[in-house]
Amino acid sequence: MHRLSGLQENGKTRLNEKIQIQFFNRTFMEELYLWFGLSIGLAAFGCIWTVMTGFKERRRVLDSLKMDYSVGEDKEEQPGFPFQSLVYILLAVPPLTHTVLVAILIFIFSPLTEPQLVVAKGALLCIGLSALFGNLGCSMMYAEAMEGLGKSDKQYYGRYMLFLVLPETIVIHGLLLAILGLTLSGIIGEPVALSIETADIYFQACLLLGISGVAALFMGSSFRRAPSLVESSENYVTKIFRTLAPVALNITALVIALWLMLDSGFFA
Repeated sequence: MHRLSGLQENGKTRLNEKIQIQFFNRTFMEELYLWFGLSIGLAAFGCIWTVMTGFKERRRVLDSLKMDYSVGEDKEEQPGFPFQSLVYILLAVPPLTHTVLVAILIFIFSPLTEPQLVVAKGALLCIGLSALFGNLGCSMMYAEAMEGLGKSDKQYYGRYMLFLVLPETIVIHGLLLAILGLTLSGIIGEPVALSIETADIYFQACLLLGISGVAALFMGSSFRRAPSLVESSENYVTKIFRTLAPVALNITALVIALWLMLDSGFFA
């Protein structure tokens, strides 16, 4: 009788543990989905805003060209503008693609341990913020870029393409830190022993780099304040240096983030 009672008690204990594990897993996945939504939502907002801004400026320049031709102004036709302007707008897609890629990698290699979950949160936040700010910085450059392309698609296409790609460096830095974290934490590749304290340091490093993505907005602002390339081709080098200057903020944040990871033993 006592033996039967003991077996029943042991069975109840195991059932309770199983229920608790199932509940934990469900809560764990719901939390992970929340961070997926936050990261992809930030990147999607930046992408949509940039695409809408690009089409708005493209329409403005097209209407201006049609009006100039209708009043008989002697202007050289720019046959490449309709297609090349769409290429400019498509530059908003890669940051969103990078964010979705990180989310897919984390989803594929789930379930995760508690420290790995913290690392996954940091990676998603870092790439999400970087994609948002990178696209917003790019959108601030569309007005002048579309105008220059409308005046001479051969002369200004490559030059303005370079400027529009510059804010994407912010996204590349975010992607680098995200992939580095997923790899060294064992989410991708061989499992490693990782403490929750080390994972917290990585999350803070990702938050720092993500916030420093505001450098892309400073890049867009510097680009607009610098003399236009349409006014004089001599402004090209000056405009590059003024636009690139704010990147130092993001690079400094990346160096600090890597140092925090190194000091915490994340690379061990």
